[in-house]
Amino acid sequence: MIYKTFFHFMLLSAFIVMPSGCAYFSKKIDISSLNSINNSISKEVKPCSQAEVSAIFSRKDDYTKFSKIEEKPLTPEPGVRWELKPIDGKSIVASRLSAQSEYFNDKIFYYFFTTKDWDGKKAILWVPGFGVSDFAFRFIRKFFYEELKRGYAVLVYVLPYHLDRRKEGKKEGEGLITGNVLTNINTLHALSSELNVGYQFLRSKGVVTIGAWAGSIGASALTILAADREFDHIALMIPILDWNTIIFHPVFHNIRNDLRSPFCNDDTIRNAYSLVSPTSYPLNINPDRVLIQYAFFDQLTPAEKVRTYAERRNIKRVIGYRKSHASILLDSSVYEDYAKFLQDIK
Repeated sequence: MIYKTFFHFMLLSAFIVMPSGCAYFSKKIDISSLNSINNSISKEVKPCSQAEVSAIFSRKDDYTKFSKIEEKPLTPEPGVRWELKPIDGKSIVASRLSAQSEYFNDKIFYYFFTTKDWDGKKAILWVPGFGVSDFAFRFIRKFFYEELKRGYAVLVYVLPYHLDRRKEGKKEGEGLITGNVLTNINTLHALSSELNVGYQFLRSKGVVTIGAWAGSIGASALTILAADREFDHIALMIPILDWNTIIFHPVFHNIRNDLRSPFCNDDTIRNAYSLVSPTSYPLNINPDRVLIQYAFFDQLTPAEKVRTYAERRNIKRVIGYRKSHASILLDSSVYEDYAKFLQDIK
């Protein structure tokens, strides 16, 4: 829905060298993306009904329970969308895996990459952010190479409404976020549930060490899963940590007004989105095995929000970059710092 806009601005900002200019244009990228979302969903917003509010809070204890969910097998399918060149003389085996999605009424897709001599012991559950596309692959494959050359398999989750799951005639991501609170809460929970499918797949293959990389909305879904699943290490890039930071952004003022009803005020909305926000839950992992990479000019998750989240969980490896939420992939040190993290946690 907005990813092409993201990258047009990103390429422009890459040539802005003055610090003040960089900050200004970086922030404008994010605000532009929020405005695009606002414009796309504003016409469908309706006041929250009593039934919707009841449905959200009646299952408030279930949003982080995944370990007891029955395993849903992933099966190979023809058609590999992304291919990687050999690394360190080792060819890369790519496959596409699928399962039926109960919530989105389509197929869950994963892309699975291994070196030809992968020993089956280590893997990374890889969760991209909103708007992931074939164009974005040019950037994120740098992360894949760092992981593969260290002996990890890489299992990439395909977000609903993106790539192989994009609806005909729609843009990447269009339809994922709506103007309905209940739908959004269910969607965010469903993302974590579908990540659980990938986690179970890796365990079923005998993988002993499962790490994770996740960005933006993917980082939100992954950290919710991590409240109930064990990971060896976790890397988060520009994570959405509190959905209320976005919902209560001034851009969405009119949408919030339209959501209000006798059964739903600002506190109701805030409490609802807190149920699927990482800030509400512990991170079930040794904090020394967590990396957070954030953007100084991020308008979706402000830098201070990230630092507070990390401090409360005793996470020390927190690195900031002079970019925005949308432009962080243009900073080459992001990939270098991630490679160092993988090296340090061996």
